Amino acid sequence: MKLKNTESRFSERKEALPVAQSPTPAASVSKEKTHDSQAGAQEARIRELAYRLYEERGRRNGNDVQDWLEAESIIRERDKSAA
Repeated sequence: MKLKNTESRFSERKEALPVAQSPTPAASVSKEKTHDSQAGAQEARIRELAYRLYEERGRRNGNDVQDWLEAESIIRERDKSAA
C-alpha cells in the first residue's frame, strides 16, 4: 500500500525539520509580501497533500494532525531539494 510505504519512510526519519525564521524588523515591505505569498503558497500545497493522504487512507477520520505533519515534511523536503 502506497500510504504505508510513505508512513514508514518518514517514521524512521530522525532529523529535525528546519524552523522557519521570522523576518527581521529591518526587512523591507516587499520582502515581507514575497515571504507571505510564498508561505501562503506552501501552506496551500501542504493542505492539498494532507487531503490526498486522507483520501489514500480511505477518508477515515482521526489522523488529521498526522496527515498535516507528514504533508508538511514532504513539502519542506521538496522545497529544500529544489533550492
